[in-house]
Amino acid sequence: MVDRLISKIFMRFPNVSGEVSEIVKGIVANHKDKTLEMIKSITDADLNYIFTNDWDYLMKNSNYIQSDEQEGGNSKFIREIRLRLDNYFSIIVRNIRDTVPKIVGYHLIRKSQDNMSLELWQIIN
Repeated sequence: MVDRLISKIFMRFPNVSGEVSEIVKGIVANHKDKTLEMIKSITDADLNYIFTNDWDYLMKNSNYIQSDEQEGGNSKFIREIRLRLDNYFSIIVRNIRDTVPKIVGYHLIRKSQDNMSLELWQIIN
């Protein structure tokens, strides 16, 4: 896609288009690596920090389980823990679904656009 766009922009200068294409790919790759690093960091933070003040989590898990030995309290407890874990990980998935597109949009696309002309100028000169 980058090659087609650059070939249209530099149609009058075909010798330059290949060089500019490689430079642009390098700039985008640099921002891509930084973006991937940030996404990994945020994903690790979400997975390794237990945050239970989320409104949805509190509403779904506001009741406490009653230990009733006659009704198989152990299996009831296990079901409750599984339900809470499922609810918690659904919150993590929701947060990641909200955060990753923002990170990609800002750190990959926006930063690449903002720095493209300056970095091209510095590399060419």
